[in-house]
Amino acid sequence: MAATRRRFTEMANLLPVFNRFWREADIAGLRRECDRWYEPALAFYRGKTAEAIGDALEYLRMGPAAEYCPDPVRRFDECLVRTLDFTVRMGSRTPEQKEKLEAAMESLAERGYVLTVPMRKSLNAYEATGRTFAQWFPRLLADLQAAAGIAG
Repeated sequence: MAATRRRFTEMANLLPVFNRFWREADIAGLRRECDRWYEPALAFYRGKTAEAIGDALEYLRMGPAAEYCPDPVRRFDECLVRTLDFTVRMGSRTPEQKEKLEAAMESLAERGYVLTVPMRKSLNAYEATGRTFAQWFPRLLADLQAAAGIAG
């Protein structure tokens, strides 16, 4: 109880510091400084991603998702996020719930998120290896190249 009370006291002591920061901070200047680095970093990421997935870009241009999301790199990101989301949601589900999630994942591919299925297969293989996420990403790109070659 004393430790909890001490933590609350420490946080309460910091409140005036945070309030002063928000009153005095040059938020517009901070945003300008962040934007100065953000745009080049984003352009670098987009270029490297486009270069890395190469032929898979053509694969991404297919399907109904291309109508409302014409940017293939953005759709690659969306496929990856949706794949990771489904994987997290699979965690502690019953077999019936997992089956429904797998069906929903298949429907994503039918709606134009064509990389979700090969991403999921690659992710399943990665999870069995025990490697780090950074080690998986190059493998994912190679798996997507293979999937694009098979489908294309």
